[in-house]
Amino acid sequence: MVFGRKRSMRKELIENDYKKTSDCYYLAGNAIIFLFVVILIFQFLGICSVLFGNIILLFLGILSIMISIMANGFSRQKYFFSFLFCYISLGFLCFIYNRNADIQELIWPFGFMGVALLLLNVNISYRLFSFLFYSFSFLIILLIIVNGSPDAVEGNSSRNAISQFELLLFSLVCISAFENRKSVTLLYPTTIFVVCVAAIGRSGILMSLIILFLFLFVKLQDGVSKRRKIITLILTIGLSVFAVYIAYRIFPDMFESAILNFKNRQIDSARTFIWHDYLEKTNGSVLNVLLGSNISGTEYLNKYSHNLHNSFFMLHAKYGVGGLILIGFLLIKSIFYFLKNKNFYFLIPLLAMLFRMCFDYTNFNSDFDIVLVFFLLFPHYSVLNARTYSSRFAKKNLRLVFIND
Repeated sequence: MVFGRKRSMRKELIENDYKKTSDCYYLAGNAIIFLFVVILIFQFLGICSVLFGNIILLFLGILSIMISIMANGFSRQKYFFSFLFCYISLGFLCFIYNRNADIQELIWPFGFMGVALLLLNVNISYRLFSFLFYSFSFLIILLIIVNGSPDAVEGNSSRNAISQFELLLFSLVCISAFENRKSVTLLYPTTIFVVCVAAIGRSGILMSLIILFLFLFVKLQDGVSKRRKIITLILTIGLSVFAVYIAYRIFPDMFESAILNFKNRQIDSARTFIWHDYLEKTNGSVLNVLLGSNISGTEYLNKYSHNLHNSFFMLHAKYGVGGLILIGFLLIKSIFYFLKNKNFYFLIPLLAMLFRMCFDYTNFNSDFDIVLVFFLLFPHYSVLNARTYSSRFAKKNLRLVFIND
């Protein structure tokens, strides 16, 4: 009887120790990811310098990798490190050939992708990132109203980055909602649409419309993606139109500015000339096709040598055709995985991200890598979670959050 009581006490002590450890990693993980995103926002708004912010971001990324290994062991992270090794090796090879990247850029994956690894190992708080999403949205609207123009919001970047941050935060909300079995209501895409209209960026507005359109047919409720019923679909369309109308009545000048921007510039812009010049130069040499062309030699390439306004062109320029194949393979694999498992919590932000990537340099050592790499590697980590049944790096009541319904 005494022996049985000792066993019970020992079991209780082990469980309490497990809970303390998992809670510690849960809090640390959320704090790091939250701080990482806040630093990105501060850089955008000009609150902190790019150099100082970059040093902190790199430190947080490396810290994320260390915590992931400490919590779940190195063997569970082998897939990530294999991806990282291939990615950096391709970057180094292309750097030797075309010098499109700076040598220090080869360490940037440890920053942005390190945080992605942490996302793959820790559940994040739905309330925390919902709060950050709405706080940022409110702040941007307030700054635009007070200053009278979205251009006044710019700090160390352009107003085009507003829609990027909206999508980044929305992606984190969707990830946290899926993990914690929460719903993502129509208020999120409506907010994105209003903010993007206020920012008058064409690609941002189109991106927000894509999200709104997908939400008309899919309902993200309690961690499960469901198809909307006909009556619900009609009501959702009605609510969406009503919400946009109310926003228009409250902020008519912002909507008129966005419409005028479309009329004056349409879809065509300097981007088409940049892309044309890069493709023409790339097709002139086999090595350029394989390892990427040096971004120079024409008026537009000289002017936009650090930003081709297309993430996939920048991926080719810095990582060659090997980089395109690597990312393309993982991307197709993830899309089919999310479709097979009906996981629109991840598929909707991923599709919106792919669209946004076509019009700006948002990825591959940039902001979106935090969530893009998460989506690319999630199928593999989901299988690992299913095999081990539960992760030591999750809260005890959230052990099966990564297993799809």
